[in-house]
Amino acid sequence: MTEPSQIFTKIKDRKTRLKISLAAVALGLWLIAAVPAQAANKVSSPDVTKGQIEVEYRGGYDRDEKPSQDGQQTHKFVTNYGLTDRWRMEAKAVFSGPSGDLDWTGIEYSNRYQFLKEGEGWLRLSAQANYKFSLVDAKPDKLEITALGAKDTGSFTHFANVNFENELGYNAKGGTDINLAWKTKYRFDPLFEPGGEFYADFGKTSGDNVKKYQIGPAISGKLGTGVKYDLGYLFGLNQNVPDGRLKLILTYSFKP
Repeated sequence: MTEPSQIFTKIKDRKTRLKISLAAVALGLWLIAAVPAQAANKVSSPDVTKGQIEVEYRGGYDRDEKPSQDGQQTHKFVTNYGLTDRWRMEAKAVFSGPSGDLDWTGIEYSNRYQFLKEGEGWLRLSAQANYKFSLVDAKPDKLEITALGAKDTGSFTHFANVNFENELGYNAKGGTDINLAWKTKYRFDPLFEPGGEFYADFGKTSGDNVKKYQIGPAISGKLGTGVKYDLGYLFGLNQNVPDGRLKLILTYSFKP
């Protein structure tokens, strides 16, 4: 029986494999450009690289029968820099609003520290603090603390993010919002790594306790020197999330 990894490997021409990956990304870009976008989900790696700069776009498309779930756009533009081999700083600009009428709605600033790198423990482990400055009247700021882990097992890589979020300032609601994000990918080829993702928002520990669950397939890989893509489709598992979400993340990393 042919192993799954051999199917893609049989395409011996690397240019052909690159074309397949580019076609997947092009499809994602076309779909996102053609319809309203929502903020893309991401399961982040804990890894920090000294001297590396990353520039990233996160976007997606929500499909739902409810009018309140349709027609809104959110785009994140991200940049980060590894000050040391363990400490990384990051900034995000968030734009959102109805189609054709985007507003700058938020700024995010975060610091990540990697406690365990490859070979230093059972898994790679980091912690990240992220402050979300709201630029929208009557919406509070938010503070996030996230634990990020990754583990390789054979040809698979598993990622997990556990997030704790609190609202701060004007109109802030009490309680801590707890989130879990999980991703497993199969390392077919650097150009094409299929897998799956799961997202769970368990709601606040007090007050508003709205739970949200999503799951779906994803593919990721490298398109060239320093260029990575992450494309997926998430199915909503309850009424508090869209029926479906197409997500696309493009990342360019380099060392000056």
